[in-house]
Amino acid sequence: HYFKGISYVPLRLCNFEVSQSMRTDFNLQGNVFREFCSDNSGNIWIGTEDSGLNCFSPSTNTYINYSPMQPDKHINTVNVHALTVIGNNLWIGSFDDGIDVMDLKSKRIVNHFEKGDGSGLTDNFTSTVLSTPEFGILVGTHSGVLQYNGSTHKFNKFPYAGPYEACPYLYADSKNRLWMCRREYLECVY
Repeated sequence: HYFKGISYVPLRLCNFEVSQSMRTDFNLQGNVFREFCSDNSGNIWIGTEDSGLNCFSPSTNTYINYSPMQPDKHINTVNVHALTVIGNNLWIGSFDDGIDVMDLKSKRIVNHFEKGDGSGLTDNFTSTVLSTPEFGILVGTHSGVLQYNGSTHKFNKFPYAGPYEACPYLYADSKNRLWMCRREYLECVY
């Protein structure tokens, strides 16, 4: 539904529901929906390219929007390109505003990384974030794959990745192989 809302289909086939941001009976914001992930409480986090982040609570059937325009529900971007829950944190990658880390209990940003802030982030365009047992937290940016060091809170070039170039998607399969998508090829680390 590019520019038209979201469709939700439960695992058990039943009636189909369409949620559109044009409706006024709930607070779903955005017209370009890009990323989805769920947290340990059953909430569904929905990243948009034009209105930040929405949190859908299936138990109450409500949406809460987080964006730079929401002082009490603030994140640093309207253009979300990566969402991943790691422990009690939601990692939010953006088109050009770096990475926010939200504490899922308080729903507040507890860390923000951007190019030039000393964190080692080499590009503010973060297209994918992945947590693996073997390599920890990996970030795919427009200029390469970075590995996050949780004890120093810094990023370093991932030593098993090829040259610095865009990595739009990272995937770890059931055999713990790491797949790195590139513009014209795939890299696999095993």
